[in-house]
Amino acid sequence: LASPSAPQLLSPLAPNRLLVAQAERKQNASPPTRSGMLAKGAAPPTMAGVGIVFQRETRSEHDGLVVEKLTPGGPALNSRRIEAKMRLICIGETDIRKLSAKEIAPLILGPYGSDVKLIFESGEAGNPDAQRFAVTLTRSIELG
Repeated sequence: LASPSAPQLLSPLAPNRLLVAQAERKQNASPPTRSGMLAKGAAPPTMAGVGIVFQRETRSEHDGLVVEKLTPGGPALNSRRIEAKMRLICIGETDIRKLSAKEIAPLILGPYGSDVKLIFESGEAGNPDAQRFAVTLTRSIELG
């Protein structure tokens, strides 16, 4: 079992928190270089994330995910476009607002070095003035 301070990836023990990538886990073997690539000669991990910790919006289980925090040095933070409190509404072309955590995980996680397109919304949910934008990130945060 994990320590209480380290939430589990899509764990039923932490239903309101979704950990998509956590830099503190298993980065001692082959940490990425500044460019996000693995150290020379290191084998890439099988699955990776983009460095975002999400929290489910509390109004309803199916309102979407809100960015809680970004992993230092991760692709999401390095993009300089994603901030806390932004809502994730689509992964690729899939609207995730009505999907369960179990359905979302395989969409956002993927092979190390692969790209994932995320569409975020800032502002209040349902606000017609809410801004939407897409960002493509390369999965490079190793999952433990």
